[in-house]
Amino acid sequence: MRSAPVECRRGLYAGGLQNLGPCALLDCNGIYVIVSTIRRHLCDPAFIERFDLDIADFKSMIVKSRGHVRAGFDEFFGTGKWSKSMVQA
Repeated sequence: MRSAPVECRRGLYAGGLQNLGPCALLDCNGIYVIVSTIRRHLCDPAFIERFDLDIADFKSMIVKSRGHVRAGFDEFFGTGKWSKSMVQA
């Protein structure tokens, strides 16, 4: 569990603090799910890194978000195993 505000460094919230409320990292047989009690766009890697996860080590990442993901995570796309294309539903 984490509850302290997140210090953002990229994307829409760069340079600011965001309160996500109490958050939890769930490990579902090797699939990590992060849940927060306050709704925010996932637009900064710090939302994930606060759980001591290294996004560069991920094989894939599925984001339920309506927007603003690209600006916060562009440093990962097109590098190594990451692709520049994103599937939007």
